[in-house]
Amino acid sequence: MRLRVGLVVLRGTTAIPPLILAKVNCFLKSNLIFQPENQKIITDLMNDSTDTTGWITNAAGTYMNTCNGKTFFGGYPNFGKTVYAWKNYTELPLPHYQVSINVQLFFIDSWDDETYYVKVDDTIVYQEMYYTSNGEVDYCGRSGNYKDQIKTVTSNPLAHIAPSLVLNFTNNLDESGSDESFGFNNIQIIVDLCHPACSACTGPSNADCSSCNSGWYLEGTTCNTTCSLPGKYANSTTNKCEGIKHDSFSWINIFKYSM
Repeated sequence: MRLRVGLVVLRGTTAIPPLILAKVNCFLKSNLIFQPENQKIITDLMNDSTDTTGWITNAAGTYMNTCNGKTFFGGYPNFGKTVYAWKNYTELPLPHYQVSINVQLFFIDSWDDETYYVKVDDTIVYQEMYYTSNGEVDYCGRSGNYKDQIKTVTSNPLAHIAPSLVLNFTNNLDESGSDESFGFNNIQIIVDLCHPACSACTGPSNADCSSCNSGWYLEGTTCNTTCSLPGKYANSTTNKCEGIKHDSFSWINIFKYSM
């Protein structure tokens, strides 16, 4: 194993100086997103990005703000009552069967038991009620010692098979953004992929298929490379295991000779 850090190459069991190891770990945690082979992760507004391409909002004025050293979309004084922000993500990897959202949310200033909503295609995938007195610190926004909350959340998975989705952030705030506001950053759309055997599916294995890719054949909900049930053959047109296909000429001859 070789780990390259700057111009230094560390080999095998060579001891890594603690300072270098700490810096490497910090870099990995801050900059890399690890994903299993059966997932794809779409990212947006990561690591203080100010790229707002594709975002639609009815807020006026500035979209990007900084709070507690973090750059985010939304916030004081424009993102309050009746404000929303959404984006249509296209070209999601196919086939997949579900998505979930990991995102950092900002609850700023005088929230009083009001609710933040995260939606995918008009379905609420995460919601949280917040009261400012339960907050952490007055990080940003209006003056007056209103405690804010900044937290990273992960939604429950949502069944999803389409090549696009709309991600929407909204709330039920009853005051303008100069009194209470919301925001978000570090978006990860986690797309759970079908098994390579499946062309459509409801889960991660080859036993969760509803149709098969070429070279695989559907028996029930399972895609296999051969048909295991007696009396079935692999139909390469439908990619299904189907009832035995009999040659009509043979049956005619059998009928003749049995007379």
